[in-house]
Amino acid sequence: MIDREKAFRDWYPQFDGFFSEGDGRMIFDSAFAAALDLMDEERKEFERSFKAHYSKVIEARDAEIAWLNDRIKQLNSAIGDYQSVIRGKNHILDIVGEEIEQLKAQKWVRVEDRLPNPKEHDWVLVQAEFTEGGYGVPHIAELRSGIWYDLVLENPMEEELAIRVTHWMPLPTPPESEDDNG
Repeated sequence: MIDREKAFRDWYPQFDGFFSEGDGRMIFDSAFAAALDLMDEERKEFERSFKAHYSKVIEARDAEIAWLNDRIKQLNSAIGDYQSVIRGKNHILDIVGEEIEQLKAQKWVRVEDRLPNPKEHDWVLVQAEFTEGGYGVPHIAELRSGIWYDLVLENPMEEELAIRVTHWMPLPTPPESEDDNG
């Protein structure tokens, strides 16, 4: 609690004793009470002004936080979409990699080195050399009793087309049917 008289005397030492009794005291009490009321009103006004300003600052901050949270959600969604795309692309790359490895494994085999086993490969892809020289387009053929038969002609290839089969390779795995994929 403020000692009003002491505070006033400290501020205005020349009035010491003037406000100790009678009218002076009443004037002092009245003036000091008015000053305190004024200070109290100014404090209240300051608090109202501060609260109004502060509430606007809080509202602006809350709006920024809400915007940032929305942006974070958007970015997380975009990251999730991007990760899904990456997973899909990685899956495709895995499949392509497997296919490449299978194709690498399917090299041309020289007929002098090995002939296809009919139990494993009844029809194979063959590369033939023309009797005059040079290679033609590969054919699908079957080896029956040591004679190559063309898939389309169903006749002995080497005699019919004047070629000599030099190489062969297994046919690639056929694609999965759409029913197998769901």
